[in-house]
Amino acid sequence: MARAISLLAVLLVCSLGIATLECVTGDALPVAKLRRSSPPPRRASSPPKIKGRSPAGLGKSAPNVQSPAVLKPPSPAPGLPPAPPPIPPPAPQPSPPPNYGPNYTLTAQTSAVRFFQNNLDFGLRLDLAVPNPAAPTQKVWAPWCATAKQIEQRYFAGSIVSMLCKAAMPRSGGGFVTNNDAFPIPAGPVPAGQGYLNPAEYKAWVYIPDEKIPGPEVEYDKTTLDLSVFKVTTTPCDTGYVLKVSCIFFGRR
Repeated sequence: MARAISLLAVLLVCSLGIATLECVTGDALPVAKLRRSSPPPRRASSPPKIKGRSPAGLGKSAPNVQSPAVLKPPSPAPGLPPAPPPIPPPAPQPSPPPNYGPNYTLTAQTSAVRFFQNNLDFGLRLDLAVPNPAAPTQKVWAPWCATAKQIEQRYFAGSIVSMLCKAAMPRSGGGFVTNNDAFPIPAGPVPAGQGYLNPAEYKAWVYIPDEKIPGPEVEYDKTTLDLSVFKVTTTPCDTGYVLKVSCIFFGRR
């Protein structure tokens, strides 16, 4: 009976895999020699166990990363009208018409002078017949330029104008120069045939040099025009102004 119980115990140990049974045959009772079995293989998914404190993040499962949700633009507040379109800039103002100066009509002419009457205002401009600088044997018309000293001491130039007025307009009785007796030469192209002073039409210009103007209240003492008093130039007036005169009518003579 005791033998049977011992054999049963050995079989139980072997069946549980706790030890390996080696039996000794013979008349003696079987002796079980226990030998520790190898541990079962580790699962691949199981992390290794490390003694002591585990490093940060080791052994923890990866966080569950979710794709961000697609954000929609906020809807406009209800009831608000759309923004108005930008106001267009104002149209540019048209450029003012060019100033060609007074408009004139030929009024009187002699071999020495010609007068142009201002069509819109009182006053005359005059051209003198002078030798052509490019061909001195020929005569050309030259506008009479205004200078500051000539206007300041107007008696000398005024007496020359009076003589020319009497020759071109016998009924005038005389002529004089006033303080506002100059107007600017038009700049740029001027319409032809419309009575404007067109610089392109002239080959010569004349003026009285300051050194040939005598003292105040001294008049011209000759009865004919002496061109030696004037200086002829091929360029428009340095001052940019031409002389404006008046012929005064005193009645029949």
